[in-house]
Amino acid sequence: ARYNLKDQIEFIDRSPTLRDTALFAVCSGKAEKVLSTVDENVMTTSSAYIISLLNRSVTTGAAFPVTIHDVTEMLAISGWEAVIPRVISTAPDSSKSEIVGKADDIRLDEKYQGGFRVAGMGAFKGDKLVGWLNEKETLGLGWILGKKIITYKVSDRPSGTDPAEILYFRISKSGSKIKASLVNNEPVISVEVKVIADLRKYYSDRGSEYLTPDEIDKIEQILRDSIRSDIHAALKRGQSDLQSDVFGFGFAFFREYPYLWKSDYEQIWADVFPDVQVNVTVEAKVINTGSNIRKLVVQ
Repeated sequence: ARYNLKDQIEFIDRSPTLRDTALFAVCSGKAEKVLSTVDENVMTTSSAYIISLLNRSVTTGAAFPVTIHDVTEMLAISGWEAVIPRVISTAPDSSKSEIVGKADDIRLDEKYQGGFRVAGMGAFKGDKLVGWLNEKETLGLGWILGKKIITYKVSDRPSGTDPAEILYFRISKSGSKIKASLVNNEPVISVEVKVIADLRKYYSDRGSEYLTPDEIDKIEQILRDSIRSDIHAALKRGQSDLQSDVFGFGFAFFREYPYLWKSDYEQIWADVFPDVQVNVTVEAKVINTGSNIRKLVVQ
């Protein structure tokens, strides 16, 4: 990009017609191509459709909307790097066609036949884009940050496992707590995630016709393991690969130890963060105990 993120925010701040409640997004390549993409199945402008995708992204956990105000905060807060949803145009370059005219008072020089996806997040370090989080890593980031994720969750399936053993959940409530502490004079982060879900599909034909407490215990463990897998994927990407504190762990440490942060850690956090120990606790509750959700079997 010609301009870094701070330049963009500064320009927006100087423009009285641009509100800080507007949604912010990033894309690969030129934004011009994304905005020039036309989906013939959608009876609205590309910008309006992208806004609707951004607002609905939290229902899948594949991304979450971020406003200009949110980005400004993340840039201003020490110990918290910016993360912004990614918009992808599915139009191939070969679909471009030249157009001369206007649509909604906007001059169109070219358009691409295709569609849009909002998937993953762009991670920044300072005001520079350093990489992308895929959908699983973004969902893990959402669990850590306590985003109000209302989505369907499929249990992780090891290679070779019968598809009938997959469990399908609907997450109805989620939240988290991030706490910083010092252990042997080293910063340690504790993340506690709590999730409430319904089991929506259960294909096993073994055992009782109804879900017993023992079965629920096993099912909740599977859900905990699946959520923990998302979180560990996000931590690996953020700490090891990108070394960008998109989780706000540094800010959590500052809130707990403000004087120590200012005197010792603020200037070296970028070097300390990749090696910070993160302890993750996941509590998952499946609330439809006693429900009969066996598959229909016709003899």
